[in-house]
Amino acid sequence: MRLIRTSAFRFLSICIVLAICICSFGVQPSAEKVGAHVKEYYKYDYATGERTSYTLSQDILTNDANEDEADVQSDDPRVPGGNSGVLKLVINNGKVGSGFIIDDHVIATAAHCCIQNYKNVYSDIKVLLFADAADQTPAASITPVEIHVPTTYLTSNVFENPELKHINDYALITVAEDLSAYEHYDLGTITDVFEKSGKDVTVTGFPQTVGSQEVNTVTQHQMYTGSGAIKEYTWTFPGEKGCILIYGVKITGGNSGGPIYVTTTYQKGKTIQTKKTAIGVVIATGYSENEYLGVRILPEILKFYKSNDYVNYA
Repeated sequence: MRLIRTSAFRFLSICIVLAICICSFGVQPSAEKVGAHVKEYYKYDYATGERTSYTLSQDILTNDANEDEADVQSDDPRVPGGNSGVLKLVINNGKVGSGFIIDDHVIATAAHCCIQNYKNVYSDIKVLLFADAADQTPAASITPVEIHVPTTYLTSNVFENPELKHINDYALITVAEDLSAYEHYDLGTITDVFEKSGKDVTVTGFPQTVGSQEVNTVTQHQMYTGSGAIKEYTWTFPGEKGCILIYGVKITGGNSGGPIYVTTTYQKGKTIQTKKTAIGVVIATGYSENEYLGVRILPEILKFYKSNDYVNYA
């Protein structure tokens, strides 16, 4: 089995991403280290059916400070389009979800797009790639090699415990095909100051409905993008504080697994370039109207996605 990268190269990649975030929009780990932490993950190999678990050891940083049915709205602000780094998941030939490319063979998404009823892996997941965000015909349809999810997401009490459910609702998918021709997302952690800033974040994905119109099914495809303010976490689930993002970007079923991201522009030579940095993964509608939830990308999740020696793609 080939690994995605060497550990040294992965660590350098994370450092570069964090440095870019710090320079461009104040995204950095602004937290106090409180000790070592080990988190266990579950891995499923689609070719062999092998199910294994592993642990990643890292320092925990702490901050100081399911798909739900859509409402029918006629003033939905989302617009068609996005970028080729966002992809569509067709799950068991009936459900749809989203994901985003973070490496040449690695896709980030939500755990509930990979795991059925908090217990079993979906037996059939198709990854649909789009060469252009305006395309309504996939450029490719590929199958996963592996999926990885936090083991806690598979525990029997997750369904009854919103804190466990939400903070562990992230996953990665590996594929054998080379995704270098598609746009890739950087990953970054945000400061508490940024969370309280009210600045806009963007969500791109494949919602089942926009307003009252069905726009995505197993065979009908259209990417949509919307922007809205990030919001400070003020809810009464203490286990989620610092781990969950709340934002005012409309989402509906099918958006799950897509990126919550910020876009920065910079000059390289004589050209102006843009960089998209994902700071969270879309997971669900929120606790009140016009609030939506995402898993906040923290240092331990950066390690899971970017410096994971247990990830294989062939």
